[in-house]
Amino acid sequence: MRRMLVILLLALSGVLLGELPAHACSCVTQTTQDQVKRASDVFLGTITTRSKADDKVTYEVDVERVYKGDVTTPATVTSAGSSASCGLDSLAADKRYLFLGTAQGESVEVNLCGGTAPATARKVDRISTILGAGSAPATPPDAEPVQATITRVDDSQPASFSRLAAPGGALLLVGLLGLFLLRRVARSR
Repeated sequence: MRRMLVILLLALSGVLLGELPAHACSCVTQTTQDQVKRASDVFLGTITTRSKADDKVTYEVDVERVYKGDVTTPATVTSAGSSASCGLDSLAADKRYLFLGTAQGESVEVNLCGGTAPATARKVDRISTILGAGSAPATPPDAEPVQATITRVDDSQPASFSRLAAPGGALLLVGLLGLFLLRRVARSR
């Protein structure tokens, strides 16, 4: 009976633990033309800084040429933190890359399947053939200075000390009176 229970537990654990979901990135093979169509931003640039926090890698990129999209220099490029989740976590600083990504607010999101790759002459020529010569990146607009607004507050004289201390003194007197009465009642019993 005990032997049957052990066999049953082993079989059951094999069934339950054997079908865990796999976490891996698998990309469908795409042509460069397809990757360019899917990307909202295509640009050439050099990574200046790289930082990793939690599940995300952030690159600051000095943009040289913009082929598609509204990309400013410097650009912020983000990706998932591991290649298992299709992230580009191994891009090196001070290297030129051709970025194909999707605009996500103030940054561009890239992934392993999107076509981002080192900027070889062949790859840059291929992108130039598809999208044209590109243009110089835009510089981000300078933030306009915020005008300070001054609001006048009450400028009357503050309340005197005696006016502020009076409620506290009254509470102290009531408390002492209560204590005195409580002791007196306790003694009379």
